[in-house]
Amino acid sequence: MKKFLLCGSLFLLASVLVYSQQFSLKMTGGMYFSFGNDYNKGIEGFNNYLKDGYTNVSGEFEKFSSALNFQGEVIFHFNPNMAIGLGGGYLQWSKNNTVTYADLGYEDEIMYKPTLSVISIFANFHYMTAIAPKLNLDLYAGPGLYLTKFDWEDSDSWALWDVMHTFKSEATTFGFQAGLGLSFELAPNISLVVDGFYRYATIAEVKGDWYQKGWIFIWTDDTTYANSYMWYYEDNSTGTRYSRINLGPDQPSGSGISGSRKAEISLSGITGIAGLKFSF
Repeated sequence: MKKFLLCGSLFLLASVLVYSQQFSLKMTGGMYFSFGNDYNKGIEGFNNYLKDGYTNVSGEFEKFSSALNFQGEVIFHFNPNMAIGLGGGYLQWSKNNTVTYADLGYEDEIMYKPTLSVISIFANFHYMTAIAPKLNLDLYAGPGLYLTKFDWEDSDSWALWDVMHTFKSEATTFGFQAGLGLSFELAPNISLVVDGFYRYATIAEVKGDWYQKGWIFIWTDDTTYANSYMWYYEDNSTGTRYSRINLGPDQPSGSGISGSRKAEISLSGITGIAGLKFSF
């Protein structure tokens, strides 16, 4: 798959160098909507676990569902209908949620702060056609390279413990996008563009350094654990099955634990963007 995407990218680049006659610059921004992934299933499962098992639950941890997306693309036209685009983009999703609940008469407070940043580098083949005066349809598709960074902070404070964790992970993955857009000519060299496209990509392994600091009963800890992962598993220890995620060096195991594996973060989803295209 990676070789196929690399060959496709080189072919598109060669086409640009050989055939380009004019070019345009498209600058857009909008919202990215995720289809869901191991992270989302684990967060939803933990929310349900707290609501089912404890009283006075206040707050809820948010899933990875949407993020702002900005990108630019230089499009090289080699005839009125066909073109090659080379571009890049950036999206970031970040949440800071706190949940409190009653446990044995004491308040337990848990804070989660995840941040996912993605730099995209992509190439598109475009097919463009007029559908009305000053209105054009643009169909496009191509490979993408995604440079990702996932940072995590959490804390858990209760009567008998006060612990915090941090986790930092970086990964590079290949993917694919395909979409369509409409452009309306505002002036001879300026058009308003509205696009919608689907992106397919997955961070197959969320690996990094996991840091733990705090105290539990009479024990204290201040340790960094290299080669840690995000784990996905099913927890049936209470008689009800919940999807869960966990960060750390050890794969979850034990009574009631099943389906334990390294978790994935899916970057697949739909993006809606709008902006301007400048022709030269």
